[in-house]
Amino acid sequence: MTKHWDDWVAPSHAHSFTIAGAPSVDFVKDMQAALVGNIEQGLTIADFRKTFDAIVKKYGWSYKGERGWRTRVIYQTNMRSARMAAKWRTIQDNKDIAPFLEYLSVLDGRTTKNCKAWDNLILSVDDEFWSTLYPPNHWGCRATVRQLSAASLKREGKAVDSSPNVSTRDVLNPSTGEVYHNVPHGISPGWDYNVGQAWIAPDVSLGKKLARLPRELAGSAYQNQVSDGFLKSVDKSWRAFRSNVKSTHATNAIQFVGLGNHKVQAALTDKAETIMAKTAEINAKRAASPVNNLPQLKHPDLNPESLAMVAPDFKVDHLEGIHKAGSSSQWNAEWIDSLPSLLHDYQAVLYDTDAQALVYVTKAHKDGRYATAYVNINQSKKKMLVSNWVKSLNTKPLQTLNEPRFIILDGSLSIK
Repeated sequence: MTKHWDDWVAPSHAHSFTIAGAPSVDFVKDMQAALVGNIEQGLTIADFRKTFDAIVKKYGWSYKGERGWRTRVIYQTNMRSARMAAKWRTIQDNKDIAPFLEYLSVLDGRTTKNCKAWDNLILSVDDEFWSTLYPPNHWGCRATVRQLSAASLKREGKAVDSSPNVSTRDVLNPSTGEVYHNVPHGISPGWDYNVGQAWIAPDVSLGKKLARLPRELAGSAYQNQVSDGFLKSVDKSWRAFRSNVKSTHATNAIQFVGLGNHKVQAALTDKAETIMAKTAEINAKRAASPVNNLPQLKHPDLNPESLAMVAPDFKVDHLEGIHKAGSSSQWNAEWIDSLPSLLHDYQAVLYDTDAQALVYVTKAHKDGRYATAYVNINQSKKKMLVSNWVKSLNTKPLQTLNEPRFIILDGSLSIK
């Protein structure tokens, strides 16, 4: 339930039923069940309105606006988002044979300026444009997309366009005058996300949204999302995911395990020059080494597209340390079960210039070693959203973590 229409973060709009001003969670659940039943039975908005009246009476809800307008907003908003989310899943399933999308607007007197400008815009399915501008883009938005193959483009005499440069604007709280949101021009606050990406992986989509926020907004936004309840829920989901992978051998599945702290994201930018200098130094030493099989490090990616950290299904056995059972570098079962909580409650976050990965230093091991989680920035795989992958879990002595190749981004290594 929310007091205002844009109080919930974007992924909640896509993956949950939302009603501004709802009196209780039970009310929202009942209203959601009514809408789902409506869809399954092929009923109309008139049928939904009858159920709406009964639920409103049950909870004594005094809503704002006329009944017809209120029911239409609830019905159309949630139905539209759900349908476009389902369409995105189909788009992803078929993008190998139809890798392009065309933005289609309903052109009449109610069409917004931007929807008119984007009408017939053709871009790759993977273009960043669709991360924020995949419809719907505002209340009552009727725009959609059409998926096209290369053959279809040629047959229709169309070509792929250049991705438009979309500027953003600050959104002010009318009561305080403070900036509380930043959205692309032409997009209403709360609609600057892809409902399909959010439906497939809502927490990963949230991480991407947070990564785009200006620094002055990132801190408070991050704090608003992470709570003790949130961490317990993610820990539980992580344990269930591992169990499911072992029993079903799922493919192309990922599990959200936490949000990277915005301070780490900022530190990567602030210390980019130091990291680049260290990378060049390592490459120089490798080039001069008599060992010929030392590869040159690539240009490091220091700009996370998302704050979300995930574990892909094919990494589960590796993260559990089956290959190093009994070794002092293996995480114990309790730590593995609590991976999301440990990533959040880290002692320090380092950047390993040699491995070109983030290193989350968590707990002290009984033999003086420290539990570390290596996280690769901006990883992706077919049908997976770009995110930061937990690559490995191990333990390292403090002496190793103090080596020059490690650069501290947040926290301290003076762990007791």
